[in-house]
Amino acid sequence: MKRIARKIAFLVFWYVLYLNLVLYLLIPQIYAQFEYQLLLLAMIGIGILDTAIRPLSEKGSARDRYSLLMFVLFLLNPFLWVLAYYENRAIVSTLLPILDNIGVSYWALGAFLLGGIITIAGRWQLRMFGSGSLVIEEEHQLIQSGLYSRIRHPIYLGGLIGAFAMELTFRALLMPFLTLGLHFIVLRGRMQREEELMEEEFGAEYTSYRDSTDRLIPGLY
Repeated sequence: MKRIARKIAFLVFWYVLYLNLVLYLLIPQIYAQFEYQLLLLAMIGIGILDTAIRPLSEKGSARDRYSLLMFVLFLLNPFLWVLAYYENRAIVSTLLPILDNIGVSYWALGAFLLGGIITIAGRWQLRMFGSGSLVIEEEHQLIQSGLYSRIRHPIYLGGLIGAFAMELTFRALLMPFLTLGLHFIVLRGRMQREEELMEEEFGAEYTSYRDSTDRLIPGLY
């Protein structure tokens, strides 16, 4: 029961209070525009699904710099939306009107949904080991099937796609790449630490798995 209460508290704080408070105070205009309404609905829907299937670690939350950076980045996301919105108003719509096309927003929404699907599928395939905490759980298993047969971090791939796409929904040009870069810098360090923990736990089995897969993009990285 406590676990369900924790998940509900997180959803209420993030989606009902924090996210909407920042957006309503700084860019209330988005609540009247259909493409941004769709983005909010998509983010809330994906967030609810991900929170529902995400297990809570038996060992609690890891207190490491990567988890702290992820939390800070999480809090920054609404402000990155604000910057993307005003970049469109001040730069793109004035200097590059060809990019200020509603079709760009709908394409970006499709990419955002794709990122969400990849994240949720990756979380589901990890089952009880997908808490997101940088800890080795009791009876931890090395998952090598599904998405994990090709890449080692599909959840992060989905997150990076979503980070880029949510900014592009605002038809911004610079902020999507800045946001993608910020997320990648944080996630790269976290991926390296995760792989160190897995190698310490599984030894040669993980080394063999690591050598036969890519981190994020098959054949590229």
